Formats: sequence, C-alpha cells, structure tokens
Amino acid sequence: MFTLEQCRQILEPLRPHDVIPIVLDTQNLGRLPAWGLTFWHDAESGQKKMLFMRPSLLKQWQTRQAQQQKALTTLLQRYGLSPFRPGEQFRAPALARHLMER
Repeated sequence: MFTLEQCRQILEPLRPHDVIPIVLDTQNLGRLPAWGLTFWHDAESGQKKMLFMRPSLLKQWQTRQAQQQKALTTLLQRYGLSPFRPGEQFRAPALARHLMER
C-alpha cells in the first residue's frame, strides 16, 4: 500500500497523461465478526497472526478504513481522477461503465 505522499509523487509526473487509478480494497471489514478469534496474514512480514476481535476494535478499523478511502479519493480528485474500485471480484462490464462515464 502506498502512503498518500507516495501516491502524490507518482501522480504528479503523470498529470499530462490520461490515468485510470484502480483501487483494490483488500480489507472487507464487513464480513468480520464483532466478537471472536480471527486470523490474519501480514502482507509485510509474511506471518500469520491471531487477533481477538471485539466491537470497539472492529469499529476503530472501519473508521480508519473509511478515513483512508476518503483521503485517497480526495487526493485523486485533486488530479481530476476518479478511481475505479472493482470490489472483491473484477468485472469487465463495471470497468467499461466506469470508462464510459468519464
């Protein structure tokens, strides 16, 4: 995952080009239980981790994810870009619709 500053550094030289950002939201927090043990694969370390999920932690993660999505969308909009978010499964008709709406 890129930081917002890294995204800005990537986008700045691409200003003269027609760019379509594709945002892969890999954390579907809607399917997590409010209570219980969950197992995570840490993409940075490659390790599996066990976590005891509770409502306050789930809410904290959901809030953080929403803030990150909003900040990224705001940054992309500054460059006149509308991100394509395919969701969990890529669908070509959804991408075609996104391109036609531009």
